[in-house]
Amino acid sequence: MKRKHYWLGGMFFSLLSFTICSKKATVLENMPPEANPTIVFFGDSLTAGYGLRPAEAFPSIIQRKLKSHNFNHITINAGVSGDTTADGLARLHFYLRPELNVQHFVIFLGANDAMRAIPLTTIRDNLRKIIRRVKEQNIPYIYLVELKAFKSMYSPYRDELPALYRELAREENILLLPFFLDGVADVTHLNMADGIHPTAEGMAIVAENVWYALEPHLRAANRAGDKR
Repeated sequence: MKRKHYWLGGMFFSLLSFTICSKKATVLENMPPEANPTIVFFGDSLTAGYGLRPAEAFPSIIQRKLKSHNFNHITINAGVSGDTTADGLARLHFYLRPELNVQHFVIFLGANDAMRAIPLTTIRDNLRKIIRRVKEQNIPYIYLVELKAFKSMYSPYRDELPALYRELAREENILLLPFFLDGVADVTHLNMADGIHPTAEGMAIVAENVWYALEPHLRAANRAGDKR
């Protein structure tokens, strides 16, 4: 299928997918035909694949895994470098358009909030608003990915973050996926010089973590007879 690139919000700026040249210049990969269900990976630079080639970001790796396992889903890398939960809330509407046929929406936001010591109540409120707006579109599968404040983040919320994500997922009755940087965070050789962003080797492990957590839910959706 031929790739299409959509540029929005100004001359050469988009609110989608892989970061190009600056944190807000992004491009939507794999715009799906109407029949294909999509999986939106909604996050920040850790989702976008900061410093890596687009094919090395975990949403692209997941796309290849989907194909090899005979899933017809199309992934959308909705990661924007530097985004907080408030930034994500502001651009959320673009990914909820009916023509995208979103069936799975995976939320990876909160790391930049935690590093900036944005109040936990604000993080919770913004995430809740994101979740509820996604629910309003009747998207059947919504996931919140647990966040832990690893050492290189220098966040004051070392203990509070995991509980916040677990409680919010329970309150909103959505699926909680485990911390996606497990085995990568704070491992020097798997991260760039900043200690935060995974190298290509680290990102491959991140992709395995996400796939291991998500794939059973994709199979369950197929067994339920849904068009996904």
